[in-house]
Amino acid sequence: MKKNIEKTMSKFAKLFWGTILLFIIVYITLILLSSLNSKPKKEQNNTIVLKNIVKEIELIVHSNKIKQNIENNITKKAIKKSLQKNINMLTQSIDSEINFAFLSVENNIDNFLDFHYSVLGEYIELGAMASGNVAKTIEEKLFPKEFNTRTQKALESINSQYKLRVSEHFSLIDKELTKDVNLELNSKIIEDLQKNITNNMKIQSGKLASLVTIAIVPTIAKVISIKIATISSSKIALKLSAKLTSKSVAATTGLASGAICGPAFWICSPIAAATLWFGTDAIVNSINEIYNREEFKQDIMKALNKKQEELKKELKTSYTKSFKILSSKMLEQYNSSEIKEIKRVKVREKIGI
Repeated sequence: MKKNIEKTMSKFAKLFWGTILLFIIVYITLILLSSLNSKPKKEQNNTIVLKNIVKEIELIVHSNKIKQNIENNITKKAIKKSLQKNINMLTQSIDSEINFAFLSVENNIDNFLDFHYSVLGEYIELGAMASGNVAKTIEEKLFPKEFNTRTQKALESINSQYKLRVSEHFSLIDKELTKDVNLELNSKIIEDLQKNITNNMKIQSGKLASLVTIAIVPTIAKVISIKIATISSSKIALKLSAKLTSKSVAATTGLASGAICGPAFWICSPIAAATLWFGTDAIVNSINEIYNREEFKQDIMKALNKKQEELKKELKTSYTKSFKILSSKMLEQYNSSEIKEIKRVKVREKIGI
């Protein structure tokens, strides 16, 4: 019995320790298998970390789009065409406004000639010649008061037309040069740029207006009157030489009239002499007017037209030069502006999981 129990216990111990040994072997095997399986995963993770990922990002950078637009041949042609078109419209305005201003003088020529060929007018002009004021007298009689008013209004209208034409040209430049420009991103820059250009335009316009008003307007009537005074003086000199003979006849007739008047010669003779004197003036003036009025009128018209064309040319030169300078400055300011754009760029990035 005892032997059977010992034998049974011996078998149980063997079975127990055998089971323990089996578990140890299985555990070690699992540990080894786990270790072997985890090694490739580690290598795989290292491969993912080292992989380059390409992404697109947005950056705000300096833009050369305006420069590209300026250099574009189509844009150049559009700006040049706009410049020439607006200058042409401005010069047409100068022609029409100055013609209108001078029309008041042209319409007054006949009134001036009526005065010039009258006896009173002749003596006023002779007195003015003696005092050296004949040009001033002609200016007062030939140029009506409305001339200065019309001229001032004409010049103001030309200046307004200048600002309008420059503004239209500026609008086209802005439109052409901001093509493909991000207006929302550059709103502040473009707004400041436009303000600068507008201020330059106003300053230039003011300078032109001052130059015209101060240097040109006051001399128009004066210069023309001096020219006409030169012509008039020579004609008056011819009239005087023609009258000398008539006056000698009048003087002889005056002496004869004294004999005719008898005892009342001291009253009758001066009256008769004066009548003959001024009567001679009237006759000579009438004859002179018949032969010379139309010629003198043409001389006055030539003097007026010459000064009129000179004034137009002077205004066109000044305004055209200013217009071209402004146009060039506009292009320079746009070209030097710090315009920005949003650019999408590709970047490489290393990421891990």
